[in-house]
Amino acid sequence: MPLANYPLTPHLSLKEFTDLPHRLGRLFEHGDGIESSVAFTPPVGVVETNDNVVVNVELAGLRPEDVSVELENGVLTIKGEKRPGTILGSAEDAETGSENNERVRLDERRFGKFSRAFALPRSIAASDAKASLDQGVLTVLLPKSSEARSRRIEIAS
Repeated sequence: MPLANYPLTPHLSLKEFTDLPHRLGRLFEHGDGIESSVAFTPPVGVVETNDNVVVNVELAGLRPEDVSVELENGVLTIKGEKRPGTILGSAEDAETGSENNERVRLDERRFGKFSRAFALPRSIAASDAKASLDQGVLTVLLPKSSEARSRRIEIAS
């Protein structure tokens, strides 16, 4: 999208100002029409305990069928797509063109495809990995193999 379509003026309306991140993101569009990771990158938290590595990803508004979780060669990959919906209606309304007489005044949400990859320690028991999506948070539980778990070693006297 050429920059000339976005004239620069000294005063921006509220709509133009709040739409600015989206406009800037379109400058970095890939040739296939998919916006770069500027569009949507879900926040992630990773915690390691003695027994597990736990990955939490904030995915508000996504359903399990919108997300894929893969573990291959020691790399955890989480992919998905957050699609825009209407503020008052549903994503189906947005796709079919139903209007609900709404006028968006402010929308700071981000949408688009995302992919996050994490190199994991070799000690992960991949066959025992589990994932769940609850209240907008994807939790991936990656148990450590029994050999990798910390244990106390008694000292002989």
